[in-house]
Amino acid sequence: MIIRDLIKVIENKENPKDTINSKKIFDVEEGNHFKYDNREWINEAGGLAKANQKFHSINFLKTKDVEENYTGLNLRNPALIIYLREVINNEDMSDITNEILDVYSNRSENNEKYEINDSEVISIAKKGWKGL
Repeated sequence: MIIRDLIKVIENKENPKDTINSKKIFDVEEGNHFKYDNREWINEAGGLAKANQKFHSINFLKTKDVEENYTGLNLRNPALIIYLREVINNEDMSDITNEILDVYSNRSENNEKYEINDSEVISIAKKGWKGL
């Protein structure tokens, strides 16, 4: 699927702004663990309270070559990956979301710092993904 067509699918008014699972991940990432005062997409959405993965995915994809095949993109955001897998592929991401939340929870309990582009969490979010 090329990016232009993917954007049209996501823009469909029937698609949710967030899925339950992408919202869980987003809330943890943007909660007490990260400070993103300069995150451009959140500012463009109107602030953290109005930010959602539908807006994030469209905003992100519009920065790419719209004729490019989507499978060539290297996504590095767990909430966005979860959202696209659920909305586009209709995958149930509950188990993978719980795995990611467990990683975050264990790190919080051990006072470990982690980044949104954390390779362990990214690989969990992409586990079993065959693309769009």
